[in-house]
Amino acid sequence: DSDADLMYALVEGNLSIIRDDQLLTTIEAGSMVGEMAILEHRPHYASAIAKTPCRLVPITRERYRFLIEETPNFAMDMMEIMAERLHQMDQQVMERGERIYTQ
Repeated sequence: DSDADLMYALVEGNLSIIRDDQLLTTIEAGSMVGEMAILEHRPHYASAIAKTPCRLVPITRERYRFLIEETPNFAMDMMEIMAERLHQMDQQVMERGERIYTQ
């Protein structure tokens, strides 16, 4: 398995998600990290740094698909996590006065 074939459930602790030396977000216990790599079949684009002692459970691409197909609550939780992250990124972009879309 490559790094892009894994995501992680954060069972305990807090993680900072960093890209280009910039804090993107903080992840708390009960959330997931690395899900975009599984969905896009690409390497992780950011790094996770433990802010506190953490316990993570790796989830393979195959297990992720199984959970999505067999556990509707898991699928809804994943959509809520991704929607919240998109909202956070949008807020960060707006605060910096950047434009995402160009015409």
